[in-house]
Amino acid sequence: MREVDINEVFEGAERQAAGLNFENNGRIILSSLQRNDDGGQTIKWQRCFGNMEVASAYGVEGIGETGTDFPGMGPEGREVTAAAGTAIMFVEVTYEYEPLLYGKWLGPQIIRSTAAYNIREARDLSGVKSPGTPATCD
Repeated sequence: MREVDINEVFEGAERQAAGLNFENNGRIILSSLQRNDDGGQTIKWQRCFGNMEVASAYGVEGIGETGTDFPGMGPEGREVTAAAGTAIMFVEVTYEYEPLLYGKWLGPQIIRSTAAYNIREARDLSGVKSPGTPATCD
């Protein structure tokens, strides 16, 4: 996985959401969930797109680096976990929607969605490579 590949995915999401001003009103958090050396789960790396100030609901880059205390990502009791030698791409999307009708009454509504998918086997799990500028979650 290269930084430019991640940035292209984020650009595609922005184009798909054209007209929603997603970059200013939303946030995509892409996390690589992997198994650590102790057999536990860790967020190996995390990249973000969008200016909405929201953190991952399930952890930040580096959590679970050692030990087995981090259960994985997802709702409590239903966390997904990565098997040895694989990774799961876990995506969190948050968007602040301003209703067209009754917007003044209801105010903005926060829409959240998550998805997880296994990567194909035989991948380099050591981290994100150059070229490209990291889309950090700062």
